[in-house]
Amino acid sequence: MAGGVAAVMSQEAGAGSVGLAAADELLEVVSLRRKQSGSTQTSLLGEELSALYALFDKKARQSLRIVEQGAVTRYRATQSGRCAFRVKAKGPSDSYLCFPRHFCSCHSFLYDVVSKEDAFMCKHQLAARIAEATGSCKTVEVSDLPLANFIQTSL
Repeated sequence: MAGGVAAVMSQEAGAGSVGLAAADELLEVVSLRRKQSGSTQTSLLGEELSALYALFDKKARQSLRIVEQGAVTRYRATQSGRCAFRVKAKGPSDSYLCFPRHFCSCHSFLYDVVSKEDAFMCKHQLAARIAEATGSCKTVEVSDLPLANFIQTSL
């Protein structure tokens, strides 16, 4: 865990590679702790929550709410092992295609992350990453073709 949460908290929070690296390290600490404990699901510890709030502020609260609502589903292709996430939004039929480290189909990703460069990820990406690190996301195994169709229809 190379320094753990204390190392994450000592990094400067902010947009760009430093903030993203801190987020990566924090979520890796959470994932490693879960794997080492042998647990299938774990909650965030107080210091991990503090680090998450220091890095993401309001977006952390929004993302944690999404995870608590069980709104994150990982679709994993059985042949290729590729994964994509569906993150449900407020509306009953609204959801977003999400690749947690690279892309989300929501407006905030396009506007805040890509256009304005005010953030390094949207709340749906963060929710997917938290859910994956804590083991809180539902996983659906599908063949490669249905995953490709899901991705294509979500864009």
